[in-house]
Amino acid sequence: MIGIALMLIAKQIPLNWREWTLFILGSFISILSFTVDFVTYLTENEGNTELYKDVGALSLTYVPTDFDWWIFCIAVGCIVAGILSYYVRTATKKRKLERMHLFI
Repeated sequence: MIGIALMLIAKQIPLNWREWTLFILGSFISILSFTVDFVTYLTENEGNTELYKDVGALSLTYVPTDFDWWIFCIAVGCIVAGILSYYVRTATKKRKLERMHLFI
């Protein structure tokens, strides 16, 4: 995300709808990958009423036992695809402008 911010500042060309979609989708999937273990823990202990009395405190002290790396890799793939899409789109536009200057 820092990389795309630096490219946006340097190139001064806005993102298109496809790149925005990839960034937003990748961000939501990334958040999902970090929360899915806690939600699984809560559903496995659904009958435990003591557990649900203070879910906020439990969420602060909960230590994950398993991390779904494949979900996180999908999120990173979406974000990297958005960065590559932006880079290719802006690089080809620059090359087209350079070719136009050859014929002037």
